[in-house]
Amino acid sequence: MSAIRIIQFTDPHLFGDAAGTLRGVNTLETLERTLVDASGHLAICDAILVTGDLVQDDAGGYEPFRRIFGRFGKPVLCIPGNHDFVPQMRAALAGRPFELDGPADIGAWRVVLLDSVVPNQAGGRITVEMLTKLDEAVSLGPALSTLIQSRIPLAYATDGQRVPEDIHFARSKRLALVSRALALVQGEGGDGAQRRLEEVARCA
Repeated sequence: MSAIRIIQFTDPHLFGDAAGTLRGVNTLETLERTLVDASGHLAICDAILVTGDLVQDDAGGYEPFRRIFGRFGKPVLCIPGNHDFVPQMRAALAGRPFELDGPADIGAWRVVLLDSVVPNQAGGRITVEMLTKLDEAVSLGPALSTLIQSRIPLAYATDGQRVPEDIHFARSKRLALVSRALALVQGEGGDGAQRRLEEVARCA
């Protein structure tokens, strides 16, 4: 499996006001200096991961965040922190190159973004919904079994939680489910594997 490069930035704590400071530090200027320092890594990375807090209790901070990170031409994976406003964050960072809900497929890797924010709490926790999301993102078996057993043609599939952006025709080049399944089965060898391969192909 080929390697990928992801560069992470954490806790920019941005404000809508470019002069905003946190504990005497101008967070926008600090982020810009950090990005200059990391320019060599940014040039060769496959994706950028930014973990919260993206803003400091100020939804206006998402505008400079979008402007700054949108200029690199790389996928920007975002996870909120306790000072973020998740609904406003989703609205402000909707569309590419930003990815908030995931999972994000980068090369041969799948990156699952888990939101642990608990509203009005400094701490966070992973909820049952997030664990379900993780299970669904990395487990191919249940979806593939249902497809084979039902013998119902697959018309559409999704590779994310956004509607309608992440809905694709089943034969779309962006659909990874069937192609991944075929690759797995082909790797098994033997007559049983060939029969399963034919089953998957018919369902696709």
